[in-house]
Amino acid sequence: YGQITINPNPFRKLVWFDLQTPNVLSPINIKIYNLTGKVVKTFKEVINSLIIWDGKDDNNKLLPSGVYFVNFCTKNYRFIKKVIKQN
Repeated sequence: YGQITINPNPFRKLVWFDLQTPNVLSPINIKIYNLTGKVVKTFKEVINSLIIWDGKDDNNKLLPSGVYFVNFCTKNYRFIKKVIKQN
């Protein structure tokens, strides 16, 4: 399948999602969920292998400290990782 590295984790200002996935699995849709299951950030049809998230939601509002779940999804592949944000 592929490998996804999140660095740093926990993070304060920026976090990098490094996607090592075969090209046949592109594009990748990324959704970030809070603990209540609400989608707070979406990256659609990502084709880059390195994504940087600034800890803000889709409305460009800084999210609070806490645990978030990052869902990486393609046509044939789904992977969920936990990321911790600290302010």
